[in-house]
Amino acid sequence: MKYTPRKRRQLLELLAAHPVAVNVLMVVILVIGAFSISKINVQFFPEFDIDFVHVSTVWPGAAAEDVERSITNRMELELKNLNDV
Repeated sequence: MKYTPRKRRQLLELLAAHPVAVNVLMVVILVIGAFSISKINVQFFPEFDIDFVHVSTVWPGAAAEDVERSITNRMELELKNLNDV
């Protein structure tokens, strides 16, 4: 429905004649909006956890290649088969 200038003026005159009704309408719209915000679908704000696994090894006096070959590579092979790691 397209408003003509006359219909638009009638609407404005009606709203100007009843300022309390306009304020009540505004409060109702604000309350509905606040209620709607609390009911927003959770898919817009998903909950998720970020898990970290930290493994450290210490072998004082060993060369980096020895630690990698003897410990790190073996640990990686074992940890690779675990789920969610």
